[in-house]
Amino acid sequence: MENISAPKLEGLISKRIDMRDRKKAKTAIVIATYQNPQVLKKHIYLLQKQSLQDFDMIIVYGEKDKVLEGIPNTLHIKEKGRNGCAGAFYIGQKTALEEGYENIISADDDCFPISEKLVEELVYRVEKENTISISTWKRGGKRAYHEYVFHYSCIPKKILARAGLPFYPLFFGGDDIELIERIKKMGIKVEHTQATTYHAPLDLPWIDNIKKRYLYARGGFEAWLLLGNCWRAFLFCFFHLVGAFSFMIFGRGERAGAILKAMISGALMEFGDKKIPASDDIRIVDYKRESGDVIVDRRINSDPDKFNYKLLFRSSLRVIGWIAESLRYFLDFKKYFGKRIIFVKRYERVHLPIMLMAESAIIQDEKTYELYTDRGMIGIILGIIFMIIVTPMSVFAALFLVIVGMIMAREIKTRGYGID
Repeated sequence: MENISAPKLEGLISKRIDMRDRKKAKTAIVIATYQNPQVLKKHIYLLQKQSLQDFDMIIVYGEKDKVLEGIPNTLHIKEKGRNGCAGAFYIGQKTALEEGYENIISADDDCFPISEKLVEELVYRVEKENTISISTWKRGGKRAYHEYVFHYSCIPKKILARAGLPFYPLFFGGDDIELIERIKKMGIKVEHTQATTYHAPLDLPWIDNIKKRYLYARGGFEAWLLLGNCWRAFLFCFFHLVGAFSFMIFGRGERAGAILKAMISGALMEFGDKKIPASDDIRIVDYKRESGDVIVDRRINSDPDKFNYKLLFRSSLRVIGWIAESLRYFLDFKKYFGKRIIFVKRYERVHLPIMLMAESAIIQDEKTYELYTDRGMIGIILGIIFMIIVTPMSVFAALFLVIVGMIMAREIKTRGYGID
């Protein structure tokens, strides 16, 4: 296993450019960016419109990124080598602690502070005892709650110093899950703001980069293993194994292989920017709607006449609710069997039965992504039989990988990580 001790800042930083030209503020906003200059410029523009301006910025750039000039009260840091998302926020937050900031706000460059009172409200809410604050997202005109600490959270110095910094080895994926759960285990209360941010909907397993999918899957699995949450680790692994087998059915072997490798690598606690033998298989096509197409729009409930079984189940029984909601699509097989399915904006795990029954499928967004095509009647039937066989096998495989992972993770402690 690789060295998992917390690295020193000097080994991770190639350059510091200090443009703070006034008395140090009480709050630091840590922004991680990587080869995204236009997005970063938009982000900075929105920060300059915030009602509360008593903050400094710590921007952590990729090693080859160009530093933005003319931004006052900012400490620019360029990384040395590739450190991933976890590494960038480790660098930024550790710097903020060493610089003595009282409140540390963390934000991805593409999570935009669209509410002008966002920073003010984040800081206001952490003035309560034993509390961190997290923004809400703006989704379709409504506020959506989340607990991604790198999408605008504010953590007081005293809490971060007790909880520890982002776990650097995670590299990419799962780092925010591990940190927020670690903080909550300490009995820290999480408050959400009324002020909102905007972040584009997260990429889907079908249409994001294969390497990114591998890193997300591996990191998420490792995060739950490090937290010692056997149940969440099992569910995470099980759903990803089922997803990998479905990719095989739909002719996406490289994507399936990447996810299978992610689960195995996660159980073995492998870290870093591992190369995987897979090419990009995203397919963008022209879209011409035909009369026989079936539209599945999750935003408006594509089957309003159906009873939502998920409402029957809450808390620890949500998985049963998911299964019930998913399997109900088989009851309406005449609607989906052998048809072309068009998912509007996104699809979800509950839609897997639809995909198994469909002859072809696409996701229609700003672009049209082809998921699979031309399966044929025999291919559909064989695919359903295959999933019936491998789904119970996935249960035992997930149990085995979780046991291996728990053994491998037992000596790794993340509480207080990176705090000297």
